[in-house]
Amino acid sequence: MRNNDSHESLVGALWEGLLLPTFHLSEIHTPVIALEGHNGAGKSTIATLICDYFKKDIHLGVPDLFLVGGRKYRMVAEANWQGSALYFLSGVIDKIRELRMISQPEDFHLIERSLWSTLSAHASEDPERLAKLVTVIHEMGIEYCEPDYTIVLTATFEHCYQRIQLKKSVEEKALDSLVTHEAYYLKEAVFYRWLMRQRPKRVFEIDVTGRESVDVFHEDILPILSKLKGEK
Repeated sequence: MRNNDSHESLVGALWEGLLLPTFHLSEIHTPVIALEGHNGAGKSTIATLICDYFKKDIHLGVPDLFLVGGRKYRMVAEANWQGSALYFLSGVIDKIRELRMISQPEDFHLIERSLWSTLSAHASEDPERLAKLVTVIHEMGIEYCEPDYTIVLTATFEHCYQRIQLKKSVEEKALDSLVTHEAYYLKEAVFYRWLMRQRPKRVFEIDVTGRESVDVFHEDILPILSKLKGEK
């Protein structure tokens, strides 16, 4: 992740003293592990490697119905930001509820994107939005919709940009074009550092710059998952 003191001081000052609710989920459940990070960092590829290795299904951070029929593009690109944020927050709440109701024994559930994607997207677009969304989480008591653990893939803008050019999905490339600029990535990096300070034992950062996804999987992902499974 690129360090940029000017962006850190610019947006970091707005988030000084801003705290997420305490994670206090106590009932026994299968842990939900979220895969997060910059667009183009390799989340989908890594998710596939994890699920192939452990013979699991890949879950998106919201129910499938939230994304079909062009809804994802409309809610990201066309809706006002409050409507977009609440739309995806409601999807995250329902997806986490759905996974935690599954009764058969599992080592973990893997979701690609989660609550943090909604927060990071709006915080990176306008840093003042983060405080408003954290207030919603506090006031509505929806902290239980956060994943148990999060793996964040970070990389330089150049690394991610090159990977984005290889994508074939027209919709995904259209969505990526909205945020594929360096200033957005730098603010997103500041958000992830803020998140790691909020959840130091639950968020793991992996720098994937210049690395193949299969190497990241074997060298970084597997040790993290082995550690988490051992803590159960």
